[in-house]
Amino acid sequence: MNSKSVFISYRHKDIYMARSVYYELRLHEYDVFIDYHSIDSGGWLETIRRQIDERPHFLVILTPTALKRCVKSDDILRLEIEHAIRHHRNIVPLMFAGFNFQKHQPALNSPMTLLSRYNGIRIPDDYFEEAMERLRNRFLSRLLPDVNHPTLNDDA
Repeated sequence: MNSKSVFISYRHKDIYMARSVYYELRLHEYDVFIDYHSIDSGGWLETIRRQIDERPHFLVILTPTALKRCVKSDDILRLEIEHAIRHHRNIVPLMFAGFNFQKHQPALNSPMTLLSRYNGIRIPDDYFEEAMERLRNRFLSRLLPDVNHPTLNDDA
């Protein structure tokens, strides 16, 4: 598995943030999957699941409304996050625009509750490049077997 291979999960309304992360990582020679650029023919949900399975790193773009629809069990963002949790990807929440997990408690039921237990990166508007450097050098430099994954039995 390529250690510089990343899946980006996001709400379509947040495409500009997701594309900014995509282009930043591509600039640094990462192999990045983002559905906007990467899905061709075939079943889209099967393609997404396969791409999550094939990549060690899973980034989720979180904005103040990103998790709002995740209360529905068939929400695509929820399905992607749950798949990444079940398959023990290196999950890194990228928190934009003042995102706060506390405001999304209804969507954070099992197994989604684990999302808030992964260490993430806050991305202030005026420090994007610095946050991306931190992402590359600290969060994406870990090999998948070295990532500690929270469990539902952990104390919050």
